[in-house]
Parts: sequence; structure tokens; C-alpha cells
Amino acid sequence: MFNGKQFIHIPEDESSVCITSADNLQFMTTKCSDLFADGTFNYAPKYFTQLYTIHGFKNGYYLHLKSKEMYKKIWLFLKELCIKCNETEFILQKLHVDFEKAAHQAASEVFEDVQLISCRFHLGQSWWRKINSDSVLRLAYKKKGKYALGNWLKMFFGLAFLPSHEISDAFTCVLPLQCSMPLKLSYYSCLFRFFKANT
Repeated sequence: MFNGKQFIHIPEDESSVCITSADNLQFMTTKCSDLFADGTFNYAPKYFTQLYTIHGFKNGYYLHLKSKEMYKKIWLFLKELCIKCNETEFILQKLHVDFEKAAHQAASEVFEDVQLISCRFHLGQSWWRKINSDSVLRLAYKKKGKYALGNWLKMFFGLAFLPSHEISDAFTCVLPLQCSMPLKLSYYSCLFRFFKANT
């Protein structure tokens, strides 16, 4: 209790700890159409895998699992808390979130009409992880101007700066530019699937 009000809420299955207040829930259900959500592992408290924070105002979750089921439990529990504490239904309209597939799926299943919006930073982070995990891509990317493949990869990072309605056309223009490189066709196919899945 803080100032006579409960601010720590734990679901029956004890799968997470939700730290929020009635004021936050009231704000979330009546004055907030966009929310931002992301998890971090570096600052998770002892015995938990991650700290998952939902920002509309100040809503936070401590998680010990990172799965679609866990994220669904979070959203369902928040919906339940909104009704219990404020007698207001929580209808999420827009969620700004990273590229974690489980988080996207969970939010879409709990909130049918939610618009999921991902940010350029997390897109770049996802692409950079892929480039760094492959020795050919990493070498080509790091040798400035020396490899056509590296220059081609750098073009993809620029796509995020285009207006959203132009990205698909630009992607199809950039993709064939690299086909003259002596890499196996299956490698291009793999790259294409990766970039398509993360855009």
C-alpha cells in the first residue's frame, strides 16, 4: 500500500508482478490512445527474466518469462484491473512496441483492432543482429565502400526513413541491385525472407 492505495498487483498464477496505480489505470482507459511497450533484461530484478514496461503514463511489469502466453496474461490482467479498480474497459488502439513476435501476437489476440507500430531503432537493431551473426555479411558491411554487398545492405537501413507508403516500392527497387554478387541464390532468398519478416 502507498498512500492507502494498492499499487502492486499479482495475478492468481503469480506469473508476474504488476506495479501500477488506480490513477494510472484511469489515465490508460480514458485519456491514452497510444502506448509504448518494451522489455529489458539488464535491469530485471532478481528472480525475473525481464522488466517489461508499458508506457502510457507509468505502468510497469516484472516478468519471469518471455512468451506470447506471458504477454497475453499481462494484457488480460491489466484489462481486469481496469474494470476492478476503475470500472472502465481498457480498449487499446495503438501500441508502439519492438519487433518481438510474441509481444505482437499477444497484443493482437487480446485487442482485436490494435494497431501495432514498431520503431526504426528496433528495426535497425534487428537487422544489425542478423548482419553481425553472419561472417560474410559482417565483413562486407564493415569494409566501407570495398564490397558492393556492404553498400547494398546499408541501403536497407535507409528504407526506414521513407514515408510508409513508399517503403514497399523502394524495397523492390533495392533488392535486385545485389543479384550480380556471386552468392548462392538460396542466400538471397534467406536475406529476402529475413528483411521481409522484419519490416
